[in-house]
Amino acid sequence: MRDDEDDESAIEEDWSDVDHPEGEKGKRPEPVYVLLNEKGGIVLDHAMIEILHEKSYFGNVDDSTGLLFLFPEEILIFSERNRLLPVKDIPIEDAKALLDEIKERWELGGIEAFAGDSRFLTSDALFKHFQEHSPDFWEKYVVYRDLKTRGYIVRRGIKDISHFRVYKKGAKKGNESAKFIYFGIFEGKPLPLLKLHEISDYAMNNRQDLILAVVDRQMDITYYNVKKQEI
Repeated sequence: MRDDEDDESAIEEDWSDVDHPEGEKGKRPEPVYVLLNEKGGIVLDHAMIEILHEKSYFGNVDDSTGLLFLFPEEILIFSERNRLLPVKDIPIEDAKALLDEIKERWELGGIEAFAGDSRFLTSDALFKHFQEHSPDFWEKYVVYRDLKTRGYIVRRGIKDISHFRVYKKGAKKGNESAKFIYFGIFEGKPLPLLKLHEISDYAMNNRQDLILAVVDRQMDITYYNVKKQEI
């Protein structure tokens, strides 16, 4: 069954969750300064835990550093919105030492103040970094981005069961569980029927709606709301 709620013609992009999680639309949003690794990246400003994680569900707090860890799709969304300053291959203490300089320059000119600064990865270098470590990164990002622009709260899913967990619009952190689980199916990469049964059983047992995000070679997405009795 196709999810008619997601008719492309009815969608107006909503970036408020990314651009202004602080709720201050008249103020330039803070930079998202990350130290990249193979799995994502660490946000080096501790204050961003409150802004990004507590208010908008982005990432997880890393136990070893006490800082906010972001997944690749979350990092790329901030790059697209001109809020990201990524570095890699330097010790974390050296990266932290740049924080005051970054805040001063950002206050003066935003992302434009860092144009040509080779210490920070370009958008192309960032994409290449994640593509090397996760070949299907871009396909999953397309689904993530589409859901974010629709105003949904989106979090990484359960490994091998769902790509993303999606909360109802306006959900409050800690008060509500995910309403939907989304699993991406990409053209040329069929989903075995037994796997679909496994995913559907998980969704039913957890009282969640299973949505299949079918992505074609042009990266257009069609969403299907799957009921157990339809499989």
